Amino acid sequence: MDKRLDSITDKWNEANYHYFRLKKYGILFDEGHEEEYITKKKYLMNFRYELNSFVNSSRSVTFIIQKVFKNKFEGFDEWYQEIQETLKSNKFAKIVLNLRNKNQKEGNFYPQLVTYSKINNDFSFKRIESVISVGKQIDIRIPDNIVSYEIITDIDFNDLDITLEYDNSNDTSLDEIRKGMIDLAIREYHKEVILRKQNLTEDDMKNMKFKKYTLVLGEGSEYSISQVIEECEENLNFLKKTIFEAKSKFLNTE
Repeated sequence: MDKRLDSITDKWNEANYHYFRLKKYGILFDEGHEEEYITKKKYLMNFRYELNSFVNSSRSVTFIIQKVFKNKFEGFDEWYQEIQETLKSNKFAKIVLNLRNKNQKEGNFYPQLVTYSKINNDFSFKRIESVISVGKQIDIRIPDNIVSYEIITDIDFNDLDITLEYDNSNDTSLDEIRKGMIDLAIREYHKEVILRKQNLTEDDMKNMKFKKYTLVLGEGSEYSISQVIEECEENLNFLKKTIFEAKSKFLNTE
């Protein structure tokens, strides 16, 4: 292999190493529902460390590509502009960029863990908490770590038996009548949700059943562990394809 690719492939291999480790800990966390509480959180903390390392390594691949090829090969700028546009259009790639910037400038990124539990057929409980390390221990039980919690509705609007009566005696258009009916249906739906929520009992809350975990990786970006693993793998494959394309386009034509 051309020596000029050594630094690029070495950095990709580093990202690949951290990918397999985050995959290992992610699977252990995701599938270990019967594990002790503290053990599961250790898996998650290790996952977080490896994710940060993956983010830093994978993002550096594109920096090294620019260092090796920029201003040295005709047509590189136009080719790399297409690579950048592809990355900009990819939601997870933008998250990787933002996390890398945060890691470099503000310290390691701390994800928020979201736990969903089923209360009954109508409602779920959503708890968001920070995951922090205390020495070699994991402690997410202290009150300061609880970011927020809420009861969210699982009630499907289409499953409700709502009877609507709308006075169209006035001189109104069909569009106005339709909008009025929609607004009325939404109000009735919210009334039903509030009524059912008020009927929740203490036993309902005590007997909640675990549903799933997700991680918040940025503003409004919520992923399951398996989704993070899949996105990291896709990111790696794209970088690998980019490296081989650069080699074929610029080095093999010399």
